Amino acid sequence: MKTMAMLLVLSFLMASGVFRVGAATYYVAANGTNPLPPYADWSTAATNIQDAANLAVSGDTIWVTNGVYQYGGASFNGSNRVYLAQGVLLQSLNGPAYTTIKGYWDPVTTNANDALRCVYLSPFATVSGFTLTNGATQSSEGQGGGAFLQPNATVTNCVIVGNAAEDQGGGCDSYKQGIPLVVNCVIKNNFAPTGSGVSECVVHNSLVAGNGTTNSGSPVYFSTLYNCTISGNSSQGLGAAQGSTLVNSIIYGNTNGNYPDCYQCLLTNCCTTLGPGSSFPNNSFSNAPDFVNASAGDYHLQTGSPCVDAGNNLYVTNATDLDGNPRIVGAAVDMGCYENQNTNEVLFVSVSGTNATPPYASWATAATNIQDAIAAAPAGGLVIVGSGVYKNESAIVYGWTNRVALTNGVTLLGINGPQTTVIVGSVYGVFGSQMRCAYVGSNSMLSGFTLASGTAENSGDPIEDESGGGAWCESSGVISNCVVGGTNYVNGSDSNDGSTAYVAGGGVYGGTIYNSTLVNNTAPSGGGAAKANLINCLVTNNASSGSKAFGGVDLCTASNCAIVKNAGIGAEQSTLYDCLISNNFSGAELSALYNCTITRNQGGGVLQCTNYGCIISGNTNGSGGGAFEGVLYDCVISNNTAISTGGGVFQSAVYDCVIAGNKASAFGGGGTLSALYNCTVAGNSAMAGGGINGGTAYDCIIYDNSVSSSNPAVTNWLSGASLVDCDTTPLPSGAGNITNDPAFVNLATIDYHLQSDSPCINSGDNLYVSLTNDLDGNPRISGGRVDMGAFEYQNPPSILSYAWAQEYGLPTDGSADYADSDGIGMPNWEKAIAGLNPTNAASVLAMSPMQPTNNASGIVVTWQSVTNVAYDLQQSTNLPAFYTIQSNLLGQAGTTSFTDTSATNAGPYFYRVGVE
Repeated sequence: MKTMAMLLVLSFLMASGVFRVGAATYYVAANGTNPLPPYADWSTAATNIQDAANLAVSGDTIWVTNGVYQYGGASFNGSNRVYLAQGVLLQSLNGPAYTTIKGYWDPVTTNANDALRCVYLSPFATVSGFTLTNGATQSSEGQGGGAFLQPNATVTNCVIVGNAAEDQGGGCDSYKQGIPLVVNCVIKNNFAPTGSGVSECVVHNSLVAGNGTTNSGSPVYFSTLYNCTISGNSSQGLGAAQGSTLVNSIIYGNTNGNYPDCYQCLLTNCCTTLGPGSSFPNNSFSNAPDFVNASAGDYHLQTGSPCVDAGNNLYVTNATDLDGNPRIVGAAVDMGCYENQNTNEVLFVSVSGTNATPPYASWATAATNIQDAIAAAPAGGLVIVGSGVYKNESAIVYGWTNRVALTNGVTLLGINGPQTTVIVGSVYGVFGSQMRCAYVGSNSMLSGFTLASGTAENSGDPIEDESGGGAWCESSGVISNCVVGGTNYVNGSDSNDGSTAYVAGGGVYGGTIYNSTLVNNTAPSGGGAAKANLINCLVTNNASSGSKAFGGVDLCTASNCAIVKNAGIGAEQSTLYDCLISNNFSGAELSALYNCTITRNQGGGVLQCTNYGCIISGNTNGSGGGAFEGVLYDCVISNNTAISTGGGVFQSAVYDCVIAGNKASAFGGGGTLSALYNCTVAGNSAMAGGGINGGTAYDCIIYDNSVSSSNPAVTNWLSGASLVDCDTTPLPSGAGNITNDPAFVNLATIDYHLQSDSPCINSGDNLYVSLTNDLDGNPRISGGRVDMGAFEYQNPPSILSYAWAQEYGLPTDGSADYADSDGIGMPNWEKAIAGLNPTNAASVLAMSPMQPTNNASGIVVTWQSVTNVAYDLQQSTNLPAFYTIQSNLLGQAGTTSFTDTSATNAGPYFYRVGVE
């Protein structure tokens, strides 16, 4: 069991120097605006480091704030971006993520005479908290591209990356005298003929990775390393470390030509590989270190790694590891630069073990079956399982048998992953062996396994017994990095190792599933998973055994998942974020989808779903190839096909979407019987109604669609469609419609943004705007009035409707907005709202004279009007207060009248009319 341990820190890490009385402090800020020597505060800070360094002497400190420092320099044994005199401390304010010293590579030869090393440190000087990058040495001084250290100089808490040396020490190099220290550093992706990472330095608590030598030299050359990790480096010959002394370190997983990781090294408590005939001295070994994910550059140790607690505390030199966590956790320090922080009790399982002895506290005494170790584990314990096939144990939960049951809040970890560690539920060909693979109880986790051939009970409680063939999880149970199902992992002639449930969740029922694959499982509902939360998972080739065909996931929440190639519906009654739903029989039904891609589903893309920011493309259905009876916001619906009608959408509500390139064999290539708001419908095709068939459209562009019919009048829309404030042909009867070419940016490349002179700019009606942003995420209304189509032109110079201005020959550069073109005392922008003719003084919004009446039915109010412009009428009996008596009165040609049935007495009555 790992517990916190006391730590003795060796004193030789303390850098000593000669300090004068009254040591000075200097300040450097890359974006400073008032650099004044002696740079004594932030307001007068130097803008490059060398200006301050030129003033500093032993004992002085130079503070540097955020920025990239790539100017200035000094010559000393070659050219350097920064040269520090003896005993000077150069300290960043916020660390290497924010503060960079950048050298210079010659663009042709790298190490030419104009190259600059990042930092040169005189004796007892210190650099702390920087990224040192792009440094290179000149041919006359070929050592230490990132940093060169004189005796007793120190580089600490730095990232030394992407540097090159002509001779040796691509990352850092030193003179051998004294103790040149490199502490808590990441040294990666540097280059040199030898010592590409580090040469002739003493290194503590550091990661050396990804460095490359350009001949037979080694990435680590004649150095001394304590608690370091050296991995992922490459050389053409002499190993990752040559002629070096290594203590409590990992030197593993490097590419070294024909040589092992270590060549002519002295080792104490290390994990590495040695050449033929070599032995492992001083408690060293060659077992794989079990990094978390070396291919992704994660060199932390898995719990259960042989490097955990395998170091020697006598050589510990730091109180914390490279992450800043406690350096010793457990009985002994771990090997490498990262300390595993697990403090829970650990038990071990090995199917090939020969000395199973409780409490199974080591590999030597490991249990031979998983359930024995789980039973011995305390709540919160960790059970580590070695490679093998586990099929000779069982545990009953909720009346049904499971091969493994996590009932006490433990973590069960397959140390070598699902490729080699398998839990088999029902053993092929063995009578009476039908059982679920795993039950994952509250606060338990199962990680790193293949769960194969599980079976739920075919009677009993529909949820507890008949669901979850591969695994059944309580709500706080977790499955991580597993394969649930698979093909031919264990069962020989049985080619499908998927699991089966008789109600729901063929693969998994319940819990949270991370980074896992659910494959070849079957259930009537949720062949892959049901009632689960899936994150970064692949759900594929699952099937439904029921009439509703819910083959993928049912009643699930999924994030960043791929739900592909499932029989039946990919996702049913689920909520999905950033998922791919592809090549299922149909995509999703009765679900909410956010930023998902739904493509190549043969029974339709989405059915009765609410969709936000989705791409729905390449799907097929009888009607509504892309979306059937759904709601869509900010989506792209493209290249879908309907065998009958509604290639893109059918009976749906669609907001701020592009509907393009869809096809219908009969009617409505873009959509049928749908309500469209601020949509662009273009490039669709059908027999008739290439754009839309029936339905309604507001503030839309329905243009450049095609039909196989010879009647051009049915190209963009079919009769029965109701269009308001749209750009289309032929001209519909609704208010505010135009037939102008919408002036897309590039129709050939399907770029449906508007050009600066598009008549669709400012030509919609704000009344129909539902969203605050357009399809790009930009403000939906820019310029005071919404544009037609899915994309809002940002910052138009004019607030006029461009279509209206262009109709009457007015400029759209803003110069005519407040002008009174016909002299009636009304600015043009108000005339545009009222739909008036700005070149005709007789075109006004005016009320006809009122006549007294004794008509018991009320007063008839009449005003001069424009067809289909919406007006509201207000009344007052006590000026100046007015109130609306009728709104949304559609104007008629010439004049419009309304009878005020409330005006039945002597009054008085006052009226005014306005445009909505």
